[in-house]
Amino acid sequence: MRQQTQPTVTSNSLFSGIREGLTRPGQKELPSKFLYDEVGSALFEAISVLPEYGLTRADVRLLQGNALKIVSRLPLPVIVAELGTGSGKKTRWLLEALARRRPSCYCPVEISRSAFSGSLAGFPSASVTTVLTNIIDWIRLNTITGAIREYT
Repeated sequence: MRQQTQPTVTSNSLFSGIREGLTRPGQKELPSKFLYDEVGSALFEAISVLPEYGLTRADVRLLQGNALKIVSRLPLPVIVAELGTGSGKKTRWLLEALARRRPSCYCPVEISRSAFSGSLAGFPSASVTTVLTNIIDWIRLNTITGAIREYT
């Protein structure tokens, strides 16, 4: 497994992001990338299992029940790039289904190192390149192209 890391939040980007979000006219907001430290990631995991938050359970039901159907429609080879991986729990079913057909390349992109740590343990036979950065920077930097070129 190869790991690429980029700085997630610099003090300049933190201050400018806060200033931008709080001085804009109308609705004030803070970029969510500033909320996903160790505590924020743990809080999100706790919220996602509450009865009132059904999105994660719906995702799990869909992926568990349909992973084989989904991957059977994909041309080989498959490169899975997941933006906002989190704990990686939901992706596991797709990767297991893909591994039954052929090993695949998995490129998780996550801003929260604490949410991401340990999420790849026991993943099925996949070539994995991890990218720890925010999604916008990942798109700008296009860090996945090397992994794609190497895999195909």
